[in-house]
Amino acid sequence: MVKISGGRADHWVSNPDPKHYAVLFYGPNLGLVRSRSKSVVRTFSGDSHDDPFAVATIDEARLKAEPSVISDEAFAQSFLGGGKVVWVTGANDRIAGHLSEVLSADMPPNPIVVEAGDLPPRSKLRSLFEKADNAAAVGCYEDDSRSVTTLVETRFRELGIQADRRAVEALAVRLGRDRMANLSEIDKVCLYAGEGGQLDEQTIALAVGDGAVSSLDDIVFAIFDGRRDVADRLLAGGFVEGIAPVQFVRRLQSHLERLLVVRSSIDKGEAADRAMGKLRPPVFFKFKDRFRRQVSFWPTAQLEKCVVAFTTLEIECKSTGMPDTALCQRMSLSISGLAQKLAR
Repeated sequence: MVKISGGRADHWVSNPDPKHYAVLFYGPNLGLVRSRSKSVVRTFSGDSHDDPFAVATIDEARLKAEPSVISDEAFAQSFLGGGKVVWVTGANDRIAGHLSEVLSADMPPNPIVVEAGDLPPRSKLRSLFEKADNAAAVGCYEDDSRSVTTLVETRFRELGIQADRRAVEALAVRLGRDRMANLSEIDKVCLYAGEGGQLDEQTIALAVGDGAVSSLDDIVFAIFDGRRDVADRLLAGGFVEGIAPVQFVRRLQSHLERLLVVRSSIDKGEAADRAMGKLRPPVFFKFKDRFRRQVSFWPTAQLEKCVVAFTTLEIECKSTGMPDTALCQRMSLSISGLAQKLAR
């Protein structure tokens, strides 16, 4: 069984095992699925991931038009000589049979990289890759505070950008859970600094101050402050500016988790400032007083109820046909209204 997850995943992506002819990237973090698959395709293709002669890209439309295309490309030769990389996107259980035939063939196929969404443990496709000796399955889950911080540090190091710990944490705390969205925001900051440049906490604030990430912070803090009218107005404006509903929900969840961690410590007798000081990344200096106040009036029981509500909201936002922006606005009014009562 070859199932790769947790800290092993990034190491494997950086150094793919050549005995695994095929790798499946799956999970709820579609940005991370794409980022990791692109990295492995680049490695397998010798940094020619954009070359159609070196990489055969197969999506659902092409598979429907050419049912045998996966097998054909898996054993095809590149026009440049040698094999090519097969990159399958938007995969689901319907292609498990095609890939099973390829992986069980007597001759080794070309490298195959498969992208899928969130697959349950009983998924035929996921099971195929986890059980095959010549394949690997890599789960791609939401970025947490540690992985976000590592992502920032790695990108800064690659570009030779000098940044102290407070600068790294100031950016990390303003990022969400989706890898592609985080990389985009990090690259924006890197562009601001320039290759080999320097960043501190204040320049981070300037670099991201007018972007959607900053807007999300303002919206979420207004909601948990109980500033109902302000939160509603900021959220409506945020959607106009391009904030995605799921992005908003994940920021709500991230803020909620941090409140719960600190509130739980306070319930056990720890001082608020000490509990807040243990958060990694730490609370951005601009919001410290507001965070401290929210912790003071939000009880653990109410925060736990929000966990259930936000999970339900995320599922609804991902459901086809659901009015996701309206659902988010309704949740904003509900939570900010509750915060208003609790703060009295």
